[in-house]
Amino acid sequence: MNLRIVVEGLTAVQLQLEEMARRGMNMRPVMGVIGHIMQQSIMKNFEHQGRPGWKRLSSFTQMIYEGQAIDKARSTKAWQKAGAKGKQGIENRKIARDVSGGKILQRSGDLKKSITVGNVTNSSVEVGSPLVYARIHQIGGTVRPKRFDALYIPTSRGYIRKMQSVIPARPYLMLQNEDQTFILRAVQAYMIGGDQA
Repeated sequence: MNLRIVVEGLTAVQLQLEEMARRGMNMRPVMGVIGHIMQQSIMKNFEHQGRPGWKRLSSFTQMIYEGQAIDKARSTKAWQKAGAKGKQGIENRKIARDVSGGKILQRSGDLKKSITVGNVTNSSVEVGSPLVYARIHQIGGTVRPKRFDALYIPTSRGYIRKMQSVIPARPYLMLQNEDQTFILRAVQAYMIGGDQA
């Protein structure tokens, strides 16, 4: 005796499985969504100055930034017209605005602004920065002179001659555990035909 069970609606299930298989062959749209999730997470890394927190600026770097702020202040008409006390006040305000209140890796904002979603394929997505100095801030390293006998670094006390400068790693291209949840949800929504990708 042969037993045959007919289940109504099986065609709809089969069509859904076929659609999921078709989508699984073209993951490029959801990879783009994943890239944007990664980019948003990286922006939060900058806002929080690292997750976990980045190493603070060294006193030497602080001195360099103060020197640059003072140079900028002295190039203004207000500084040139001011008396001695006024000039000191303008310099101090510029230091407070450009150095003391600034966030790590964000003095100009160029590195943060340069983070983009790049090449998207069926199996990967690139997120990063094209800036020359982006790599050393991510992984750290030592800067040595290439064309001159030393590095000449401007500071508030004039130029300092150094044979090398050590840049600590401040990994900004990092995903957090919470990002895995968002990525998984995006993939699930894409696979069942949702509007996520």
